[in-house]
Amino acid sequence: MFIASRKVVVSSSPGQQFVYVHLALPANTITGLMNERRLAVYGFLLAMSMVFAAVLLFFHRSAKKSFELAEARGESAAIVAGSSDAIVSMDIDGIVKSWNMAAERLFRLPSSTILGHHYSAFASIRPIAWDKYLNAEVARIGYFQDEILFKQTSGIESCLAVTVSPIWGDQGQYSGVAVVLRDITKERNTQRAIEKNNLELEEKVQSRTKQLAEARDEAQEASQVKSAFISSISHEMRTPLNGIIGSLNLLKRQPLSAKAEQLASMMDVSCNNLSVLINDILDMSKIEAGKLDLNVQAFNPVQLIETLSSSLAVRAHNKDLEFLVDTTELKAEALVSDPHRVSQIISNLVNNAIKFTERGHVALAASLTRNDKDNAQLNVTITDTGIGIAKEHQSKLFTAFTQADASVATRFGGTGLGLSICKQLSVLLGGDINFSSTQGQGSSFSFWISVDDVTSADSQQNLALSNKMDGLRLAVFAQYSPLAENIKTLMTSEGASVVETYTGIVSFEEVSWDTIDVIVTDYNNPILSVVDENWDNLLKKISIPHICMLQSIGKQTTYYANFTPAILTKPLLKSELLKVVDSTSSEFVDSPPAQQVESSATDMEKESIAGAHVLIVDDNAINIEVARGVLDNLPVSVKIANNGEQALDIVRECEKEGHYLHCILMDCQMPVMDGYACTSAIRDGRAGQVHQQVPIIAMTANAMLGEKEKCIAAGMSDYVTKPIVASMVEPKIINWIQSAYSPQFLGKSVMDETREVHSEMADERPSSSEGGDTPVWEKSRALMRLANNQVLFDKICEMFIESVPRKCDEMKAAVNDKDASKVKLVSHTIKGMAGDIGAVRVQSRFSDIERLAKHEQLLEIDNVLPEAINEIAVFLNELKPA
Repeated sequence: MFIASRKVVVSSSPGQQFVYVHLALPANTITGLMNERRLAVYGFLLAMSMVFAAVLLFFHRSAKKSFELAEARGESAAIVAGSSDAIVSMDIDGIVKSWNMAAERLFRLPSSTILGHHYSAFASIRPIAWDKYLNAEVARIGYFQDEILFKQTSGIESCLAVTVSPIWGDQGQYSGVAVVLRDITKERNTQRAIEKNNLELEEKVQSRTKQLAEARDEAQEASQVKSAFISSISHEMRTPLNGIIGSLNLLKRQPLSAKAEQLASMMDVSCNNLSVLINDILDMSKIEAGKLDLNVQAFNPVQLIETLSSSLAVRAHNKDLEFLVDTTELKAEALVSDPHRVSQIISNLVNNAIKFTERGHVALAASLTRNDKDNAQLNVTITDTGIGIAKEHQSKLFTAFTQADASVATRFGGTGLGLSICKQLSVLLGGDINFSSTQGQGSSFSFWISVDDVTSADSQQNLALSNKMDGLRLAVFAQYSPLAENIKTLMTSEGASVVETYTGIVSFEEVSWDTIDVIVTDYNNPILSVVDENWDNLLKKISIPHICMLQSIGKQTTYYANFTPAILTKPLLKSELLKVVDSTSSEFVDSPPAQQVESSATDMEKESIAGAHVLIVDDNAINIEVARGVLDNLPVSVKIANNGEQALDIVRECEKEGHYLHCILMDCQMPVMDGYACTSAIRDGRAGQVHQQVPIIAMTANAMLGEKEKCIAAGMSDYVTKPIVASMVEPKIINWIQSAYSPQFLGKSVMDETREVHSEMADERPSSSEGGDTPVWEKSRALMRLANNQVLFDKICEMFIESVPRKCDEMKAAVNDKDASKVKLVSHTIKGMAGDIGAVRVQSRFSDIERLAKHEQLLEIDNVLPEAINEIAVFLNELKPA
């Protein structure tokens, strides 16, 4: 309880009267009042503190911004003052507001003089278009650039780059401009110097380009001349070479002494080497000229490699080398590329490997890498265990006419063109070639080409073979471990499971016979004798495994008392496996010992074409004799025609009399009617309906680009180049005769009507002179080209004497009629006739006329023709005494 007492005056009279007031309140009421008063005071103090803090914060921020602004202005002023560019600011009235040190240096005016004044008051800066910069258009655009020429008081003219930017006031109003002027005199002088240099350089480039264009034209012209020369020289070289090889083949069929046989063999090797060299040089020339003939088509890669391998293996086996082929990763039945060029690369690389390998093996492995659905990469690797290549010689390996060192050419022969051609062919086919080699250990050459895969991943042959071998348990016995590994790889890839591989001599007890279904051995492996000796034991204990033996062509098979092994011809190929796998069961079948393939096949082929009729069409007596010599080895009857018209007459006559021609060998370049026109006439039915599809094989000495396509386009079935090689031509003749030879076409025998030579073939006469080399007539060389066949040479001379006057008359008439094509044909004929008998001057003259006729230069031909005919007269005078 709180009590408060106070004296209260109640009267103001002199005698004041007081009243004492006593107030009693509870303590909690007093405490509540005191708390309310205290809270009011505290609230007031807090409000005042907050107001004070807000005012303090505002002043702090204002001070900080003022400081930052002052600092920024200081930095800006320092930048402006220190800038190498003149910086000037003006208000909209043209009063200068700022003027930095660079402006003082440029205009030679101190800032103290010009600041605050109108720019027009100073004559030195008056030429600058300040009014244009102060235009309100600048404010609208927001940015303006200019380039002016300013002449200083010293008389020096400077180039100034001007940049104008508008200045905006506090309220966003346009208040003036800032002008930056940069002296770019040095840059412009440098630019003008560069432009001058560029102009001079362009003139030099134009001049050089013109020179290069002229050089290119000259190179193209030279290339054309080179191509023409190669075409001409190939024709001229192949024609006499054809005569040499043909005559040599005929000679080898005659009874010869041992010495003569040796000399004939030496000549055969030399002729073949010369033929290979000519082909290599032609290929190289065509590649360099960019005119190599690529015949892109679909082909079976496995079949191509196996066919090549079968022929290449003979040479390897003759050197007692193992030839291994692995196509297990080549799972495609049709690829698109040029099969001939692929074969050429493989043949060159394999032949090189065989040539430089004395012992061991040569291995060919092929695989296919698919890049996408259709495009793929064919990879081929040829590995050998030969002499290898030293590191210092590896860098020049693909250079034409280059070999590792001189000793290689001396010891092994060759021209050094093969690898260079392989390299360029690989590139042309969209790939490349590389190699690795260690001297004394061997080499590995790998090439790849881009191909289109147009078949399923696995061929039907692979699938059929895999089904037949699936699960077969196999034992391989081969004393040469790479051969054993090769057999194992092929068998396992086709579904068989290899139990064991034996590379040494093993006894009967060392082999787990009850776990073997098939035995594959190399030639006359000792295990075969072991099996033969223990045959009874095998019969008592287990079923006898099937036995297959690898054997090279020409090897004699050893006979065993209790069994005959199935023969697999080396190299082991997939297709060979099909020959010994039964078509209805999963078992290998035993076969009798293999016979000599060459002799057996030849007898069968001869029997299949016996009695067939062949027509030879050629205007060259040597070529006719060579072709007849090839056909003499076949049981066929022969007819002869000297040009296309005679051929058509013979075809019509055969149809009329009921005979049927089964093959025609057609020369391409002939008088009256050439081979192309004759073939087209036969295909069009102008020689009768029966012979419209008769096989026609082109014979031409022209091996240049497009010749094969030209022959095929004319309707010919096949194509061979001269000189004719019997081993290459015979298979084609046999193949095409077989395709057209059937009993219903056989009419009465024409054997007694064959070997007819038409009217232009004159009787033989002996030569009365041995002749000699003269500037007009190279008789001895002509005889040498004919293998010194004097009788044949006399025939050719007789033909020349009889036919050349008529040809000269035809030439004159063609020139008078301005018939360039006829001039070309007749000149080609005379040139060929002259070359056959060694009339070198006549040959040269008419070769020039033929070249002029190709370009239809009839005026020049008319000028040189009398000299050419006079050359013929000179030669005839030389010829008659002989």
